[in-house]
Amino acid sequence: MSERASIRQRAGLYLRFLRMKAGLEQSAIAMRLKVSQPTVSRLEKGLGSPEPGHLAGWLGACAEQGAHLSLSRARAVLELLQDIFVHDVSADFCSREIDRLLVSLVLEQTGASPEVPCFADIAAGEGESQEARFAPRSYIEVPSSIIARDPQAFALRIVGDSMQPLLMEGDIVVVSPGAGLIEACIVAAYVEPDGDVVKRYFPCRAADCEARLRSANPAYADILLGGSEGRSGRIWGRVLLCQREL
Repeated sequence: MSERASIRQRAGLYLRFLRMKAGLEQSAIAMRLKVSQPTVSRLEKGLGSPEPGHLAGWLGACAEQGAHLSLSRARAVLELLQDIFVHDVSADFCSREIDRLLVSLVLEQTGASPEVPCFADIAAGEGESQEARFAPRSYIEVPSSIIARDPQAFALRIVGDSMQPLLMEGDIVVVSPGAGLIEACIVAAYVEPDGDVVKRYFPCRAADCEARLRSANPAYADILLGGSEGRSGRIWGRVLLCQREL
């Protein structure tokens, strides 16, 4: 994902959080802006090219519903969103400011230290059936920027040695379903018949698979995922953080 696309995606996420904080449905914003609901949905994903008046109307609608946007703050936010969505500015300043706004909004919503749910173990060793991720075992604190970028982030505990020395047994990894996949990034995936695994991700260049999952430990063979030759399964998301007890 390019830096420009990443900034637009985070700006869209800010608009979504702000709308939700104001208790507004997408349809209410669409009615206010006189656009379709799919247009609102695309904007929350960082897509589309809104008119300047649309951004002002969005902020105004949220402020009227108690989203705690002062006039001076709303003006500064509007200028930033216009730079990102209308003028396609992708400078470091825009990146830092949209992250700051996201973190601030997340902390206002939670009113406490940000946490993510920690589910079942994830294999980094010989394949074995893993527990389904239906209910969290616990919750762990993470940097607020993690939740700001992806409110669906979750954590898993490493078992096995296939990712050593990079990841050790007992490490906690935080996984983001919304983060873009890049070559050689670490991902959590579900693979038949093994269950959940954590590996490095490499896109396949041929039709025989959709992805190649590789261990850090050379003793383990690559896993082909999807396509005509690969196993069935899916990628849960990209690993953004590892917590280790020393």
